[in-house]
Order: sequence, then C-alpha cells, then structure tokens
Amino acid sequence: MIPLLRDDPALYADWVAEGRDILLIEEGAQWLCGDHILRGRFLFPERTMHDFADDLKIAAATAYERGYMAAFYDASARAEFAALDLSYSHLREARRLGTLDAARDFLMECAAKQYSVSSAAVEVRKRLGQRLPPEIAYRGPCTLVKEGGRVYLSGIDTGRMSAGKEYDITIRERPS
Repeated sequence: MIPLLRDDPALYADWVAEGRDILLIEEGAQWLCGDHILRGRFLFPERTMHDFADDLKIAAATAYERGYMAAFYDASARAEFAALDLSYSHLREARRLGTLDAARDFLMECAAKQYSVSSAAVEVRKRLGQRLPPEIAYRGPCTLVKEGGRVYLSGIDTGRMSAGKEYDITIRERPS
C-alpha cells in the first residue's frame, strides 16, 4: 500500500493548478469541479473548504455546493439524468428533497412536464412545506396619474387581481 502524501505542499499545489484548469472549462465544469473538491477533501483532510475555495479562486458557497452535488449524484446517477436534458440547476433543486430516490422521481416529473428551473424550485418548496414566493399578478406598463390631490395608476390590467385583496407593488421608472 502506498501511503498518501498528506499535507505535501507540492501535491497540494498540483491539485490547485488542476482545479484552476477545470474551472476554465465551460460545459460540465460544475461536476468536474465538484469531483475535484471531493478528491481534495480526501487527499487534504487538514484543509477546509474555505482553503480550497480561496486557493481555487471561487466563492466558498460555490465550493460547498459543487462538492455536495458531486457527493449526492454519483457518476451513474449523473449519466442516468443526462438523458433527461435537464440543467445542473434542475438537479440542484431536486437535491433539496434529501434522497436520491426522491430526486430521481422529481427529475422524471421535471422532464415529463418540462419544468423551468423556477417552476422546479416552486415545486420543491411545495413538497418541503416551505413558504412559496408570491405570484406575479401583473407585470407591464402603467401610468401614474395625479387627480384632485390623489394619485392613481392607470393602464393596469386587473384581470388576475381580486377586490379587497392586498398586493405588493414595485414601481420603477422606465429609462428614457
């Protein structure tokens, strides 16, 4: 058995250089980066995820997320889900369900119903019993009208709104 060269600065420098090369790749880099971080955790247990992130020049949250994703979805699961034509973000949302079986079932549903990532996120929140983001009742142009000391918004299609219900309104001035 060959002993691992733990805390070997040269080995760590090589690992960092390989990781930076991986980060230059566009397609599939999330998985390669995650696998690389898992190898780093095995080879350099004395180092923290923050050490890895700093040395690879990525955010710590990104390093954690990529490592968790790579650990959650092994190579065979990734190959299985690649055929579904879903994004990494879909798989990230499905991971929140906690088990590979629950994620698998949900990803099959995502593919069948062609969920966008934002729709998938809402579905996951529902299944986890979490508060849902508010639905958009109206998005479009309107005009601010001042009349008799009062201010009104005109031009809003209120078809999806209900009388007596309160709405949050965000108003931004259009660039000229």
